[in-house]
Amino acid sequence: MMLEELGKKICNIAPRAFAPCAPDPWPFGWSLSDGEQLFISTLLGAVVGAVVAGTIQYLISKEEFKRNIRQSATEHRRVRRVERAEQLRRNETIALHIGVKAITITNQMYSTIGLILNSVEDANAAGLASGGIAEKMVPMSGINHDPVQFSSEELAFLFWSGEAELANKLMLINEKYSSLTDTIHTYNESRLAFPEINTGNVPLIKIRQRELHDLAVGICLAFKEDFQEMLGVMEEIPAAFDRTFKKTGFFTAKIPGGGQERLNKLVEVLKAHGI
Repeated sequence: MMLEELGKKICNIAPRAFAPCAPDPWPFGWSLSDGEQLFISTLLGAVVGAVVAGTIQYLISKEEFKRNIRQSATEHRRVRRVERAEQLRRNETIALHIGVKAITITNQMYSTIGLILNSVEDANAAGLASGGIAEKMVPMSGINHDPVQFSSEELAFLFWSGEAELANKLMLINEKYSSLTDTIHTYNESRLAFPEINTGNVPLIKIRQRELHDLAVGICLAFKEDFQEMLGVMEEIPAAFDRTFKKTGFFTAKIPGGGQERLNKLVEVLKAHGI
């Protein structure tokens, strides 16, 4: 008994000094040398380091990914803003082209009607009040052979903007104004050639007079109808553009002063000539 107690005390003081005090052998039947322990420690350190480094890299990559997403979204919004601004400028330019063309056509009609009225007034003052309208209308200068036309892009813009009614009116004006321009040039050519006809050929003179009369009447009636339509269009365009661009006063139409009065005067002249 005393020997056992003495053995325990010795084991407590120097547990590895005696074999009986040594711990139980490695359960798997083998032990590790110092080199092996160093290798395993190094390996574990490398694994742990790799895991830690991988985790850190993952977190960094995750933040980088989020940042790239945010930057991409910001850039996308910026590009969209630029595209919308450019599209708005293009649309506004198209709208202004429409407005300018409408003003040009209206002014041309206004001026030509004024020329007709002046020529009739001059003829009446010269004692030709009883003559027909063709005898009083002089050739009309300043009319281009290629009349102003609203382009397909401009008409498509109006349809896209929900202004189909206005677009249809401008399409009709394209056709009618082109036809009117052709008729005016035909009248001018015939009117200039009329004095060259042999005065002795009475039947031929009467035929030419009839042709001029029909052309003159057709021109006057066309101006009566088309100018009235253009005055209406000039009133519609500003409101249509305000609706399209959701702003007030985008386009201010400059209608010729006294446009309706000039149209009324033309109607009076036509009635006086039985037209």
